[in-house]
Amino acid sequence: MRPGSRYRPASESPRQHETLQAGGATFRLRPFQSEDATAVIRLIDSVYQEYGDRICLENADRDLLEIDRAYVQAGGSFFVLADDQELFGCHAVLPWMQRPNGCTFRRLYLHSSRRGQGWGRILMRRAIDWALAAGYEQVEFWSDTRFTTAHKFFEKIGFQRQEAIRPMDDGWVRYHEYLFRGELGTLHVAGDRAVGTDGTARSRQRPG
Repeated sequence: MRPGSRYRPASESPRQHETLQAGGATFRLRPFQSEDATAVIRLIDSVYQEYGDRICLENADRDLLEIDRAYVQAGGSFFVLADDQELFGCHAVLPWMQRPNGCTFRRLYLHSSRRGQGWGRILMRRAIDWALAAGYEQVEFWSDTRFTTAHKFFEKIGFQRQEAIRPMDDGWVRYHEYLFRGELGTLHVAGDRAVGTDGTARSRQRPG
């Protein structure tokens, strides 16, 4: 953790476990647990396969073998969306060491069957809320150039794509990434379709 950080321990962070309802079903937004590891890997691999790729645990995706160490113990957070049957979404936050008041977002993935239903916005809202509660002001992250739908979503809520493009060869196929930046206090995500178990709309949450 960087010096002077205002990071809150997990026990103090807002809404660590949140129950949501949509379409008559109940879903949970919660911190990653060790038993989620296989499901997280399966989810991300399924997204890669949509682009003719596959997960590379030997290199680019080796952080997924030790999620608690790579994220939580590093001063960040990793959270998932799940119902009683499956884990279908994830997102993560890490300190961005090059910027003392900045963080980076990583591992925003949503199963193809759940897109367009507001879940992507919920995942993004959780990352923004967590980062703001931790005292961060800026966020910077890289995203695979193939994820064009996600990039439209990022820009819609206020992230700005930079001119930088970096080539990557740490996976099974070569790819490139765009750099995105945003001021956490200015990002705006439209309301989602999920509601709390008490029936109230969760308008401040967004994703997908």
